[in-house]
Amino acid sequence: MGFNTYTGDALFLGPTLYLQLTRKAFMTAAWSTQIVGHAVDDPNPLNLTDFPRNRAKLKFALEF
Repeated sequence: MGFNTYTGDALFLGPTLYLQLTRKAFMTAAWSTQIVGHAVDDPNPLNLTDFPRNRAKLKFALEF
């Protein structure tokens, strides 16, 4: 499959958090869950073939 082949779609929804730890350091956290999706030739209400059910991301950054 190439980039020009449609395999499905998904819509995610969830909260995010931004914390300023110090003047030059911060942290972000995000979590989202798939609320609707569709895979090609799959009758299920979510697209778990091409996308995960949940996503989580944690990032620390330091400016120097």
